[in-house]
Amino acid sequence: MFINQQANNGSTSRCNDSNHGSDSSASNPTSVNNADYDYESDYESDTSSIRFHDPVTADDIARWVKLFNYTPETASQKLHELRRDPLTHGADFPDADWADFQLDHPPHDGWDREAYEHVRARADMAALLRRVLPSRTPPAPVYLVKLDGPLGCAEAVQAAAGLAAPPQTCAAAPEAGGTQVRFCRVAGEAARRGILAWADARRTSKWRPTVLRDWAARKALSARSLDSELGVGSELPQNRPRNLEAGDARLRPAQHAYPVWYFVYDGALAEQPATLQRVLGGEEDVVSRAARTFGGEIVAWGAGAYRGMVDAEMDGWESVVEGRAVLVGDREAEEALRYHQTSQYEVARCDIEMVDGEKEMVRGLTFRFVGVADRDDFYGFRV
Repeated sequence: MFINQQANNGSTSRCNDSNHGSDSSASNPTSVNNADYDYESDYESDTSSIRFHDPVTADDIARWVKLFNYTPETASQKLHELRRDPLTHGADFPDADWADFQLDHPPHDGWDREAYEHVRARADMAALLRRVLPSRTPPAPVYLVKLDGPLGCAEAVQAAAGLAAPPQTCAAAPEAGGTQVRFCRVAGEAARRGILAWADARRTSKWRPTVLRDWAARKALSARSLDSELGVGSELPQNRPRNLEAGDARLRPAQHAYPVWYFVYDGALAEQPATLQRVLGGEEDVVSRAARTFGGEIVAWGAGAYRGMVDAEMDGWESVVEGRAVLVGDREAEEALRYHQTSQYEVARCDIEMVDGEKEMVRGLTFRFVGVADRDDFYGFRV
């Protein structure tokens, strides 16, 4: 945060020194008597973005909802804080920075110096948080190992990959008239290399292991940590589960709990019911409701072609994302949804608020983006 100390630092030079018996105001026309000097007015003239006494109007709130994706309540709170205490909640900046900002964020889109001051304060805080908090480690890639030949069971895959326990098995749906094929899921590049090296050392026939990349969104919900929660820094003391034995509500839904609500936000799933029905399959209509979640923010990736949700850099639960809640009935439907999203995402827990009619809050899941987002510009806006 940038704090302008000009008024305090310059106050001594503005005082008349009566002990010397000289009329400093006569010799120095710029001299000002402390008793008559209005520091607040001088500060307001230097930083015209700060309006100490302006009321917060409905238009102001609506504009900040659009600019910052706040709820109306949060927009009102932020505006009141900034106008009541600009040195704490704002950021001082030179006129040249404001002029540069206007090139890409014109006033007709709702931007003014007050909104820009809030942007700079947010960017300063986000930069601080990035320095003091550890970054989230991307999940390890997952591979599917076909169970056949010398790797005909999970225990054989365990030995070949050097795993501590037998890996999870799964089956691929057979085509008409075909036989079911079974796979093991192993995580990490080291496991894949271990299996290939094990096969190379035992090459006595034409058999070779079949190892495929699993492109489903990763789902590994922790039963002991809030690392799987959207928008929550699990390394902070206040975000540690309080009572594992009694069951902390924030550790729900469990890994294999069905049916379960999923919050979706990308255009194809959130706005096209036919696409959602096709992905989930089944003959029954998909149950979905207008909803929103908290603690995330939308980023672009793939040169702007796709949208993903990440943990909000700041403002925590005040960050709101609109979309739809979809009721997923079983593991098969969930896997179809995870494959649709791809391994650029992981499953995360979240609070979901239904907004179609009477509001209702439920615990559910969503897809958190774990890939590489398009870069940020200087002001923290992703471009």
